[in-house]
Parts: sequence; C-alpha cells; structure tokens
Amino acid sequence: MLRFGSLNVKGRLLLAIAVGGALFGVATAVQASIPDSAGVIHGCYYQPGKIGGTGLRPGDLRVIDPAKGQSCATDERPLDWGQTPVYSTSGSVQTGAHVVTGSVTTNSPFGQATVTLSGAAAFTSTTSYECTGTPNTSNSGVTVSIHPTANNSFTVHTNFVSQQVGFICIGN
Repeated sequence: MLRFGSLNVKGRLLLAIAVGGALFGVATAVQASIPDSAGVIHGCYYQPGKIGGTGLRPGDLRVIDPAKGQSCATDERPLDWGQTPVYSTSGSVQTGAHVVTGSVTTNSPFGQATVTLSGAAAFTSTTSYECTGTPNTSNSGVTVSIHPTANNSFTVHTNFVSQQVGFICIGN
C-alpha cells in the first residue's frame, strides 16, 4: 500500500488537485437544479457532423442544467425527459406533485374501505390531494365517494358492499 509520506512533491500535488477537484464536483452537483422545478431532466445527445475529433460517439448523452447557463453544442441535439408535470387551473406547474393509483374492495356491512399510503406515495397533508374512484362493475347503480382522512390515508365509500373500486389520487 502506497503511503502519503512516500509520495514525492509532484505526487502530493497531483493527489491534492485530484481531491480538490472531486470535492468541487460534489459541491457543484449538490447545487445543481437537476431535475428542474417541473421535474424535467435536460440533456444533449451527440449527432456527428462533418467535423471529427470530438472523442464522442453518435448518441452519447450528457445532462445539462439550463438554470446554470448550460446548453447543447452545435453538434448536439436537445433531449428532455422526466415526469409529466401537474398543472393548476391557472397553468402553473405544481412542484412536488405525484399520482397514486390502485384498487380496493369495500367491505361489509358499510360498503367502505380504508387505503393507507406509505413511503413516497404519502401526500404532505389531508388537503394537499384529491382522489376519484370508479367501480369495477357492470352495475351502473354503484356510486363511489372518497374522503381523505390523513396525509397517508383515505376512505372509499360505495352504496353497495363488496365492490372493487379503482382509484387515482393526485396532489403534493
């Protein structure tokens, strides 16, 4: 094993530059806005032109941060990906929004069931999300209502017992 004390001056300098560069890279990555506030990751992929010598291969991809002034080079094409954003009625992006889907069967004797969300599926508060449900039945007389009871649970009510209900919830 090579010890720090056995390195010559050039070796110590090289090691110090490498450690400093790594720390700078970590600090820069922590401050980056990737993904952006809308949940989008911006990138560029290399599409070769007539000028060679870049060291890149067709399709090589790199992630950029437009908030820091980064953009694609002339021989690159933009490529953005991420979650589909959730918008308010005014058209502004709702940051931190997510969607939860699933199904549950209501029980006897009241035609209700409680759904508990865990981990990243939980919302920030009882009022930060809305749910809707659809009965998985051919009986057109079944009605469904969903009532949030906490940030991580809601109750599904139907007017019949033992009904399977599909639900979708969206919010922060």
